[in-house]
Amino acid sequence: SLPLGSYEIAFLKDDLEPAWPRFVLPRWEGIPQCQGFVSASEIIILEPPSLNCDQLIVNGNMEQGTYHWQHRNGNSDTIYGGLVAVDGEGIDGSIALRHYNRRNGYAGIGQDIDTRCLHQSLDKFYE
Repeated sequence: SLPLGSYEIAFLKDDLEPAWPRFVLPRWEGIPQCQGFVSASEIIILEPPSLNCDQLIVNGNMEQGTYHWQHRNGNSDTIYGGLVAVDGEGIDGSIALRHYNRRNGYAGIGQDIDTRCLHQSLDKFYE
Protein backbone atom coordinates (compact mmCIF):
# COMPACT_ATOMS: atom_id res chain seq x y z
CA SER A 1 0.00 0.00 0.00
CA LEU A 2 1.00 3.62 -0.43
CA PRO A 3 1.77 5.74 2.62
CA LEU A 4 -0.71 8.37 3.69
CA GLY A 5 -0.72 11.40 1.39
CA SER A 6 -2.15 12.73 -1.88
CA TYR A 7 -1.13 11.21 -5.22
CA GLU A 8 -1.61 11.89 -8.92
CA ILE A 9 -1.30 8.97 -11.32
CA ALA A 10 -0.80 9.27 -15.07
CA PHE A 11 -0.24 6.88 -17.98
CA LEU A 12 2.80 7.87 -20.01
CA LYS A 13 4.21 6.81 -23.39
CA ASP A 14 7.87 5.83 -23.81
CA ASP A 15 8.70 9.50 -24.50
CA LEU A 16 6.91 10.45 -21.24
CA GLU A 17 4.02 12.11 -23.09
CA PRO A 18 0.61 11.65 -21.41
CA ALA A 19 -1.35 8.73 -22.84
CA TRP A 20 -4.55 6.84 -22.13
CA PRO A 21 -5.33 3.17 -22.77
CA ARG A 22 -8.57 2.47 -24.67
CA PHE A 23 -10.15 1.16 -21.49
CA VAL A 24 -9.38 1.90 -17.85
CA LEU A 25 -11.22 0.54 -14.85
CA PRO A 26 -9.78 1.84 -11.58
CA ARG A 27 -10.20 -0.78 -8.92
CA TRP A 28 -9.26 -0.32 -5.30
CA GLU A 29 -9.27 -3.52 -3.29
CA GLY A 30 -9.20 -4.22 0.39
CA ILE A 31 -7.91 -2.29 3.36
CA PRO A 32 -4.27 -2.95 4.25
CA GLN A 33 -3.42 -4.44 7.63
CA CYS A 34 -0.96 -1.61 8.31
CA GLN A 35 -1.56 1.89 9.70
CA GLY A 36 -1.22 5.20 7.83
CA PHE A 37 -2.23 4.11 4.33
CA VAL A 38 -3.70 6.26 1.56
CA SER A 39 -7.38 5.99 0.65
CA ALA A 40 -8.76 5.94 -2.91
CA SER A 41 -10.17 9.46 -2.43
CA GLU A 42 -6.59 10.77 -2.12
CA ILE A 43 -5.54 9.32 -5.50
CA ILE A 44 -6.29 11.30 -8.66
CA ILE A 45 -5.96 9.61 -12.06
CA LEU A 46 -4.98 12.24 -14.61
CA GLU A 47 -6.90 11.87 -17.88
CA PRO A 48 -5.59 13.62 -20.98
CA PRO A 49 -8.43 15.01 -23.12
CA SER A 50 -9.97 12.55 -25.56
CA LEU A 51 -9.19 13.11 -29.21
CA ASN A 52 -12.61 12.20 -30.56
CA CYS A 53 -15.77 11.16 -28.77
CA ASP A 54 -18.06 11.57 -31.80
CA GLN A 55 -17.64 7.88 -32.66
CA LEU A 56 -17.57 5.73 -29.53
CA ILE A 57 -17.35 2.58 -31.65
CA VAL A 58 -14.09 2.47 -33.61
CA ASN A 59 -14.30 0.86 -37.07
CA GLY A 60 -18.08 0.51 -36.81
CA ASN A 61 -18.36 0.36 -40.61
CA MET A 62 -15.92 -2.60 -40.70
CA GLU A 63 -13.77 -0.96 -43.39
CA GLN A 64 -10.68 -2.00 -41.42
CA GLY A 65 -11.76 -5.60 -40.98
CA THR A 66 -11.73 -6.77 -37.38
CA TYR A 67 -9.45 -3.94 -36.22
CA HIS A 68 -10.51 -2.85 -32.68
CA TRP A 69 -13.08 -5.67 -32.45
CA GLN A 70 -12.51 -8.48 -29.96
CA HIS A 71 -13.93 -11.91 -29.39
CA ARG A 72 -14.68 -12.25 -25.70
CA ASN A 73 -14.34 -15.88 -24.76
CA GLY A 74 -11.55 -15.87 -22.19
CA ASN A 75 -9.36 -17.96 -24.50
CA SER A 76 -7.18 -17.12 -27.45
CA ASP A 77 -7.88 -20.52 -29.01
CA THR A 78 -10.29 -20.07 -31.95
CA ILE A 79 -11.88 -23.47 -31.26
CA TYR A 80 -13.92 -21.47 -28.74
CA GLY A 81 -14.92 -18.89 -31.31
CA GLY A 82 -13.56 -16.02 -33.28
CA LEU A 83 -14.34 -13.09 -35.56
CA VAL A 84 -13.99 -12.54 -39.28
CA ALA A 85 -14.97 -9.60 -41.51
CA VAL A 86 -17.09 -10.77 -44.45
CA ASP A 87 -17.60 -8.69 -47.61
CA GLY A 88 -21.15 -8.35 -48.90
CA GLU A 89 -23.00 -9.84 -45.91
CA GLY A 90 -23.79 -6.57 -44.14
CA ILE A 91 -26.60 -4.08 -44.78
CA ASP A 92 -26.93 -3.26 -48.49
CA GLY A 93 -23.96 -5.50 -49.29
CA SER A 94 -21.56 -3.84 -46.86
CA ILE A 95 -18.95 -5.61 -44.74
CA ALA A 96 -20.29 -7.60 -41.79
CA LEU A 97 -18.66 -9.01 -38.68
CA ARG A 98 -19.19 -12.76 -38.37
CA HIS A 99 -18.83 -14.54 -35.05
CA TYR A 100 -18.18 -18.27 -35.31
CA ASN A 101 -17.96 -21.24 -32.91
CA ARG A 102 -19.74 -19.38 -30.13
CA ARG A 103 -20.09 -21.86 -27.30
CA ASN A 104 -21.46 -19.73 -24.46
CA GLY A 105 -23.90 -16.85 -24.10
CA TYR A 106 -21.25 -14.63 -22.54
CA ALA A 107 -18.79 -15.21 -25.39
CA GLY A 108 -19.37 -12.60 -28.04
CA ILE A 109 -18.04 -9.60 -29.88
CA GLY A 110 -16.90 -6.55 -28.03
CA GLN A 111 -14.88 -3.40 -28.12
CA ASP A 112 -13.19 -1.38 -25.42
CA ILE A 113 -14.73 2.10 -25.37
CA ASP A 114 -12.63 5.12 -24.44
CA THR A 115 -13.72 5.69 -20.84
CA ARG A 116 -12.80 9.38 -21.08
CA CYS A 117 -15.70 9.86 -23.50
CA LEU A 118 -18.08 8.34 -20.97
CA HIS A 119 -16.79 10.62 -18.21
CA GLN A 120 -17.23 13.67 -20.45
CA SER A 121 -20.76 12.68 -21.50
CA LEU A 122 -22.50 11.73 -18.29
CA ASP A 123 -25.85 13.20 -19.33
CA LYS A 124 -25.87 11.79 -22.89
CA PHE A 125 -27.43 8.66 -24.31
CA TYR A 126 -26.03 6.57 -27.15
CA GLU A 127 -27.78 4.10 -29.44
